[in-house]
Amino acid sequence: GFGGGLGARISLPAAILDPEARGSGRAPVVALFAESHSRFVVGVDPASRPGFESLLGAEAVLIGEVTADPRLSVTWEGEPVVDLATGDLLAAWQGGLGL
Repeated sequence: GFGGGLGARISLPAAILDPEARGSGRAPVVALFAESHSRFVVGVDPASRPGFESLLGAEAVLIGEVTADPRLSVTWEGEPVVDLATGDLLAAWQGGLGL
């Protein structure tokens, strides 16, 4: 199934954006959807986290964790931005644009 029935809890810190983007009223949107150069999300088994972080040093930033609750929960500076059931996300993804 979609995501194996799992969810994620993600907390986006302002530090992931450059100062100009942080000051805009659109910072949460930029943090969610910007395709910044060389930025990617990686899922790492908790037992492998120290080794992974040692490879990337300060460039590795922990932003969340996989959860048993089938929801995607995203906060920006502690404020909720997204809180949706993964089943609803799957339905939207499968439905596409409806064209």
